[in-house]
Amino acid sequence: MAKLYARRRGRAQSKRLYRASAPSFVRLTPQEIENLIVDLARRGEPPAMIGIILRDKYGIPSVRSVLGKKLSQILKEHNLLPEIPEDLMNLIRKAINIRKHLSQHRKDMASKRALQLVEGKINRLIDYYKSKGRLPQGFSYYKYIRELQIGL
Repeated sequence: MAKLYARRRGRAQSKRLYRASAPSFVRLTPQEIENLIVDLARRGEPPAMIGIILRDKYGIPSVRSVLGKKLSQILKEHNLLPEIPEDLMNLIRKAINIRKHLSQHRKDMASKRALQLVEGKINRLIDYYKSKGRLPQGFSYYKYIRELQIGL
């Protein structure tokens, strides 16, 4: 697939193996895995980090292949899902850092362009999450930024 803002093509990625059942090498029971996910979420780990910890420390290649549910579904059942999705929050942090940089270096045109691209991605993700019901219909990136800067 081509990159979004470049005229180059992307590189092919390796694919996960299709498994009809849970891997045989996973020693933990589904209930233990679910409790582990809940504990990690209560400690403040983001969902992506929970998946990495499960893969690296406990040898669980995919929560979905073992439990039959996505990690986000488990967090939603226990009311531990973050208010704003993790990918959107990471892009918002990136935009805030670029804005801080631009406040000191006003003539940095490359950063201005990078901010436009990041904010475009943010707005597209917001539209997607609103259509899926993950964000409220009244959510606005610019209002959220203002609230964050008041809290700083």
